[in-house]
This record gives sequence, C-alpha cells and structure tokens, in this order.
Amino acid sequence: RRILMVTGAYWYGLPEPNVNAKKPSAFFDLVEQHPVTTKEGHAGEPPRPDSLRRVDPAGAPDPLFEQGWDAALRDTVAGSRFLPDLAESLHLSEEMTERVATLHQTLFDLGTLEAIPGAGEERRVVSVTGLVNYAQCPKRFFWSEIDRLPRRRNPAAVAGTELHRRIELHQRGQVPFEELEPELYDVPDEVEGGGGGGFRAFIDSRYGKAPAALVEAPFTIRLDSGYQVRGRIDAVYREGPSWEIVDFKSGRAKDDPSLMVQLQAYAVAAGEVDFGIGKPGDIDVSFVYLGGGLEVVTRRADDRWRARARRALEDLTTAIGNEAFDPTPGEWCRRCDFLRFCEQGRAEVGARSA
Repeated sequence: RRILMVTGAYWYGLPEPNVNAKKPSAFFDLVEQHPVTTKEGHAGEPPRPDSLRRVDPAGAPDPLFEQGWDAALRDTVAGSRFLPDLAESLHLSEEMTERVATLHQTLFDLGTLEAIPGAGEERRVVSVTGLVNYAQCPKRFFWSEIDRLPRRRNPAAVAGTELHRRIELHQRGQVPFEELEPELYDVPDEVEGGGGGGFRAFIDSRYGKAPAALVEAPFTIRLDSGYQVRGRIDAVYREGPSWEIVDFKSGRAKDDPSLMVQLQAYAVAAGEVDFGIGKPGDIDVSFVYLGGGLEVVTRRADDRWRARARRALEDLTTAIGNEAFDPTPGEWCRRCDFLRFCEQGRAEVGARSA
C-alpha cells in the first residue's frame, strides 16, 4: 500500500509550497479592540516554518523505505528505478503496473472513458403553469421560459395571486412564511381576472366552510420524457377515501382546452405522489371559478382518465424537449405580452378585429 501511495504522489507531482503568511484582518483588529474582548495581543507575522510537510514522530525504521517514504518519493520523481525494482523484489510488479495504468487513466484520460449509464443525464424541470402556457401557445412559452423577453405587469394574474393568498390564509388559520410572489401559486398567464368579490364567493361556498386536508401542497412528477413537472395544489378536500382536488380561479369560466393540463397534472400527482395523508380512492379534479359568483367544473379522474392525462404530459414535455415552439394563434393573442414580436399573433388579432 505504501508503494502505491508513493506511486500516486509521483503521478500527481510535488506541489510548490506556499508560505506567504497572512496578517490578521481588519475585522480581527476590530474584535480585539472591543472592550469585552480578552486578548493576549499578537506580535505581527509569526515565524515561517522550515517545512510544510508533517514530520513523523521517531519510531521503528520503515521495513520498505529505509531512508523514509519521502526520500523514496523524491527518488521516484527524479526518475530512479528504486520503486519498480522494489516492487519486483516483492513480486508486486504486475499489481503496480495495473494500479499505475488505472491512476494514469483517471488523471489524464477522462475524455476517453465510457459514460456511466445515467451519469450526467439532464433532468429538466417545467412548472404546471409553464405546461399550461405551452399547451396554449408554444411560442409564448418559448418567450416566457426559454428565451425570456420582458413582461409587463399583469393585473389579472396579480389579482389571482392575491386571491390565492387570502384563501390560503383562511384555510391555514395562520400566516405562512413565504413571501407573496407570482410564482408561489399555479396561476397561468392571462387566465385569471374577474371582480373583487371572489373571496366572498369562496367564503359563502362549501369550500370556505369545510377544512381542507391539504393546502397549497407542492409536488413533483417524474416523466419518462426526462422532465420533472412541479406544481402546487390549491386544496384537497376529503370525504372518506374520496378526494376532490380543487384549483381556485379568480375569474369566470373560459372555453380554453389548455387549462385542462392543470387538472391533468394534479390528478397524476394524486395517484403517484405521497402527500402524507394516505392514498386516494376516487379522485375528482375541479376548477372553482369565483369571478362571477361560484361556478365549478369537475372531472372524475379514474384510472383511465389519469393514464390519458399522463400521456398528455409526456407529449407536451417531449415536444418541449424537441424544441417545437411554433405559435398557435387564438383569442389569447390580444392579451399576449409578446404580440409585437409575433407575426402570426398580429394577423390573428387583425382578423378578429375586422
């Protein structure tokens, strides 16, 4: 083993000692001068040591290295035959050759080594909000998530975020530690909005009167496409083994199929993620719109529905990985932050305005 240690030091080479001692910092002086500090003082730069290597205590001579291992190391670095001859005399030449070759490859031939399966495999992450935006318009997703362009303040999304916070505080009965940030909740771009009576509609509904089993529950879904999907479920209400997963909306119901991606992600998460409250039996996923009173849109997420939902998530993330970012113009173009950069979007808005 000691022979191989010397061999390793040979391949690494001997470092040049750095003996530039540092003076105490200004902070050290400040602490030393404080009235409550007990100090002995310091007398400037200490003497430099004669050597930076550890000096072994005196003991029995080394049976392999009569002059000490450091002398053997220096002889080896100088190119002498001491180490190979010693290995040969101990019948360790073959083992030494193998170890030297392995060490040499590790240090100098990393580029030729075969990749370890799974090592360095990129794990990409997309939010539920991002997936909804991609399902609506891949180009919009590109400009908001990949090649980010400046965004203007979105009053509708701000109103949605504020409503989510008020509902969370009501359900928790306490103030959470997180700061109020737009990314704190799954509030897709331009799909919120509505009047200020949303919280009153919530309080008057069964959702405001019943305690939720989960509130703002974060999750991560791992997909075969290599992506992770991350989101936060607004609330889960339980009745026996049955779950109703709820996403609150501050606006009115919209006829936009891309929004269903949000419920699909929540349903898949319910079947695959351990939220610490046991596994669900029946699963319903609901949008609860609060912008014009109370309107609930619910889907029963049975096994077949969740399987289709997972395939939809796989398809979306695979398309993102394939960099499929062609625009899909629609009614949403007139509210898009990036309309000025999108020829297809401007044509869509012009045609709808004609």
